[in-house]
Amino acid sequence: MFHGQPYCKSCGHDGPNFMWSYHQYMGLSVLLCNKITNELRTVHIDDRDEFHDHSKTEDELEAVFDAFINNIVTREANENEYSVDVVKFALDENNPTTLKCPKCSELLYWRSTGIS
Repeated sequence: MFHGQPYCKSCGHDGPNFMWSYHQYMGLSVLLCNKITNELRTVHIDDRDEFHDHSKTEDELEAVFDAFINNIVTREANENEYSVDVVKFALDENNPTTLKCPKCSELLYWRSTGIS
């Protein structure tokens, strides 16, 4: 339900603006980073009925959710890309992330762009 975007304070480059946290019926997007070029892109994960199976515990649902996301990311990411754990920096807009700008190689910052 939270939207955000990595951006560069040095050169003005804006990364993808995306919904990084899960929202029922809307899904979420996962941020991928290219290890060589630092290019960023997102992969959208659609919501699925099995994420709402009321016969499962919260832990079981989380395991289903995580496994599904990992499967999609593994299938969609190329050999030079990795999945970025946005949660580690998404709520801190004052400090740089660990991501480098694909244009100038300075560290990117995070901006929150909305709530669904």
